[in-house]
Amino acid sequence: MAGLILSPDDCAHFLVLKRRQLNSAVHRHLNVLLLLDDGWRPARIAAALYFDESTVAEHRTLYLERVRIDVVSLGYTGRISRLSADQRAALSE
Repeated sequence: MAGLILSPDDCAHFLVLKRRQLNSAVHRHLNVLLLLDDGWRPARIAAALYFDESTVAEHRTLYLERVRIDVVSLGYTGRISRLSADQRAALSE
């Protein structure tokens, strides 16, 4: 790894997530960041991953302007819990 944009901790964290990530949008985002960190140019990444260069730029901006958690969640807030009120209360305890 070249370490061009990612901190060593973020790089290690993203590599672990990439191996077990089920959300394909997050997986693609991690690919972009890891390739940028390796020194790939945005045009090469866009061609390899079938993106527009602007999408590569958006992924980089998201990482640089926000915290790591935003990269991993990509704004996903989840769904309504299937637990009953009693189950949620027990879980909170």
